[in-house]
Amino acid sequence: MVTNADGSVRPLNFSERAIDRTRVLMHRQQTLLDPSPRAMRRERIALPHCSAEWLTLPESRKGHVLLYFHGGAYLRGSTDTHIGALSRFMRAARVEACSVDYRMEPQHRFPAWVEDAVDAYRDLIEVRGIAPGRIAIAGDSAGGGVAMALLQQITALELPQPACAAVISPWDDLTCSGPSHAANVDADAMFGPGLIEHTAEWLAAQAGVERDDPLLSPAFGTYPGSPPLRIDVSAVEILRSDAELLADAYRASGAHVTLVEHPTAPHAWTAIGGLSAARQSAREIGAFIDRHLA
Repeated sequence: MVTNADGSVRPLNFSERAIDRTRVLMHRQQTLLDPSPRAMRRERIALPHCSAEWLTLPESRKGHVLLYFHGGAYLRGSTDTHIGALSRFMRAARVEACSVDYRMEPQHRFPAWVEDAVDAYRDLIEVRGIAPGRIAIAGDSAGGGVAMALLQQITALELPQPACAAVISPWDDLTCSGPSHAANVDADAMFGPGLIEHTAEWLAAQAGVERDDPLLSPAFGTYPGSPPLRIDVSAVEILRSDAELLADAYRASGAHVTLVEHPTAPHAWTAIGGLSAARQSAREIGAFIDRHLA
């Protein structure tokens, strides 16, 4: 259930038809407001269970790669919806990018998107021959959750570690147990009361797992030996606690983490190209990536 402005409640609609409508709306909005730069070169590439896009700008250094996972609550979003944000990161870090159009609900259940993330990382290092020290992993919102699940799997599968990782407004605690889920409910401009928690309940029920499964909720994961991580979050968004819990878990594993809290930005603001905060954060995150790539 989700609460309306007048205090009444209504059930969330997770039908395929309803989700498809939100995908179309998101695509129309984002491609209009934050389009791909004309200089962007795009090549569709095949992975075992999904596809991705290889992206290049004139500033890109060959063989220096940002592996990116878009947001959208594991229900919507694509390379198209995040191409503007990707272009800003790419320019600031002077990298190529591989943007993964991972499988999503309702057509595919968790852990499909985690499997796709591992496949994409393996493709970079085992098929394309990209040195791990020249790979950065990043994502926003649900894509931040995918990125953090991938870091866990890289360690579990004993794959070589990437150079660094960066996540923006990560959705990584599907138990919704952090204090900001209540404290920021009136301040968050994107999510109404109940929306995140009931989506989390549905996703976990679909997969038949607990909401604190560490690959679904990476705030409960462990990260020994993982690379430097930057987390950006807004102080006024509902998911602020998710970022703080993730930083604690990362630090407790002995890995290095930098948590940056922005005072007034909306959720996943780096994908809102008209905001000066989006451009500033992209420069800062890009500089972080650039410093760590070999």
